[in-house]
Amino acid sequence: MRYSLLSRFQGALLGAALGDRLGFEFQKQPSHLNYGKTAIDYAEALIHWGGQNGLGLGQTNHQFSAPEKQSQSPLNQAQLMMAAEWAIATLPIALFFHDDEIKLQQTLQTLVNGQGYGGLQGGVLTSGFAIAQALQERLKPLDLIPRTIAYLQRESTPTDSDSDLITKLQQGQSLLQEGRDLHTALRVLLPTNQSRTGNRAISLALFCFLSTPEDMRLTLLRAVRCGSESRMVCALTGALAGAYNSAGGIPVEWSLSLSKPSQILDWQISGPEICYLSERLLAAWSGVYDPTISSLSHSAIAAPGIIRPR
Repeated sequence: MRYSLLSRFQGALLGAALGDRLGFEFQKQPSHLNYGKTAIDYAEALIHWGGQNGLGLGQTNHQFSAPEKQSQSPLNQAQLMMAAEWAIATLPIALFFHDDEIKLQQTLQTLVNGQGYGGLQGGVLTSGFAIAQALQERLKPLDLIPRTIAYLQRESTPTDSDSDLITKLQQGQSLLQEGRDLHTALRVLLPTNQSRTGNRAISLALFCFLSTPEDMRLTLLRAVRCGSESRMVCALTGALAGAYNSAGGIPVEWSLSLSKPSQILDWQISGPEICYLSERLLAAWSGVYDPTISSLSHSAIAAPGIIRPR
């Protein structure tokens, strides 16, 4: 295993917060829900409940400013935009259940369906699957998208939104295989004559990440150029690149820029606090009785089934 699980947990959460801030600098657009704070709340709930008692996720104190949604009504444009935001908000769940594909799928579907946004589950499952693959060192850049599509077709209840997402993922895979640049990707995945959706942001994030998976700086600099989607694309790209390259892959100056909560927008938490939160989340995942007093910074913990040197 190239990197410790702790470093990957930290990389994913720091990468998402960093990407969100970088993207906001290029596209100052508010989110539909406070996904950063929601992600922190979900992480705290998982630490407290240890994944039990329905995760305690319904008992968190986050407040949504999302458009009203009735379970039987079609998703409107504003709600379709939220697929990418839900993918970021549920990042701690993807980290916590990365080694249990069935539990991860069931938890994400139950949570999104319970909020009345079942039509967005494909985007959330896509992000969760990719993060889990990175943490288990099963993420192979050349075949991640085909495997993700196969996973969605196998596990997700078909919806119009899922069909749109799969189409966008297939287009993204073709662009990667042909070695296309970002300008071409934007023209294909985000045409000006079509409305914006979270699915397009998710497919663009995968394109940006998979174009240069080993170089987090270049990956994020590409993501910030995604115009009207830059904030969501950057946050998702940062999470993927951080999980794949670990916290050590984040440029030092960018990592230091997260020292103050005010610099991470909706997250309301600083970089060092995110690192400590990641440590507690990993402690809860590993079964520590009291994650609040445990220090796993130097522990030899790896994903199940992976041999690594102590």
